[in-house]
Amino acid sequence: MNTTRRAPSRRVLNTPDLPPEIWMEILRQATLVPSILDPHDVLQVSLRAGWDKVQLYRQSLVTKRYLVRVCRQWHAWSVPLLYESIFLGKGSSLPALRDALMKMFQRADNSGEVCSPGWWTKRLDIALRDMGRTETEVECIADIIRCLPNLSIVNFAITAQQFQRHSGRKDLILYILQSFTRATLSSLRAVTWDGRVVRPDPDDWHAFLEGAINIRVLRCPHLGMTQNMSSLPFTSLESLSINDDCSTGELPSLRHLVTDVFLRFSPQPLFERHGAKLELVQLHFFGRQPTIAHVLAMLSRFCPKLLRVDITVGTWDLFGRQVDEPILLPPTVRVLGLQNISTQLPSREYKNLFLGLEHVQYGTALHYIQFIDRGNVKDLRQKHPRVLTRGLEILAHKSLELRDHDGVVIR
Repeated sequence: MNTTRRAPSRRVLNTPDLPPEIWMEILRQATLVPSILDPHDVLQVSLRAGWDKVQLYRQSLVTKRYLVRVCRQWHAWSVPLLYESIFLGKGSSLPALRDALMKMFQRADNSGEVCSPGWWTKRLDIALRDMGRTETEVECIADIIRCLPNLSIVNFAITAQQFQRHSGRKDLILYILQSFTRATLSSLRAVTWDGRVVRPDPDDWHAFLEGAINIRVLRCPHLGMTQNMSSLPFTSLESLSINDDCSTGELPSLRHLVTDVFLRFSPQPLFERHGAKLELVQLHFFGRQPTIAHVLAMLSRFCPKLLRVDITVGTWDLFGRQVDEPILLPPTVRVLGLQNISTQLPSREYKNLFLGLEHVQYGTALHYIQFIDRGNVKDLRQKHPRVLTRGLEILAHKSLELRDHDGVVIR
């Protein structure tokens, strides 16, 4: 008796006969994460929106890996998409990626005819959350960086505990920073460094930034900046996220400032130095002590061109307590953005928000108020609809619209 079975026949799909340009655009749209390659989008308006985008980013990378396996033609079309952004999350995956990139980089260098995949890379996220052989994996990171000559965005966010506990971590960080060639540094447009876990030596950080002569966005809120930052060639810098009262120099192109507000740090020196140029300011209030009214008074005094203010808080009570000290919004502001990073808020919190907004003194230029976090919008609509209705009535009395995170009017 013959027990062998025939393999099931594969279904043949006849794809439309379309020009390569259209196919490449279809593949790009299928894996698109909005603004992921936009240097200015590195400074997220919403803190939680950043995590949502990371999830989409990872899903996009998985889809791209599937696309290159369909057939030879799709492989050729999809390779530029696959390598345009690289996310380094696990140390165990680094050797294979390093070997593949170096092999193709050397082949392209020898032939002089074909671009290596790393030539297409615009964004690199060094976001290692797990590491094993730390020194070996750091060498892999350095080799990978050397294969990426056209980087535009680089994000440092190493949270691996193995790295944090390593006795020579400062030398390892220096090794990574020194792997950026002068040409790669000059191509950078946006740099972020999440310094809550791993921080570079100030002198090493200064030397790195000194080569990034065309940088437009710099985010290092948890990183103590080098005190001689004024010597850095930041003539093109447009967006800065910083929590340090260091000498930042002139920064003639600066338009966007992000800073925290807490008891031990006042942003007034930053406003005094750069306020005349600022068009967008994002303020993150932590704790219950700093008053919003006091900080907005600084903006009114030092920022005559301000068009938008975004305020992030941990409790809406910061607005409710402003009844005795009314909030005076700078008269030039067109949009007021609001975000609460807490979740599952009681009705009392949102009542305090709208109570505070009722007593805000708005300028005639204000167009609308916007929730910049989808979580706040969802919370209000699903759990506190009566509070939302009352809040809309309060704002309507002041001829103001309330919009959601996508800019759609809430009704």
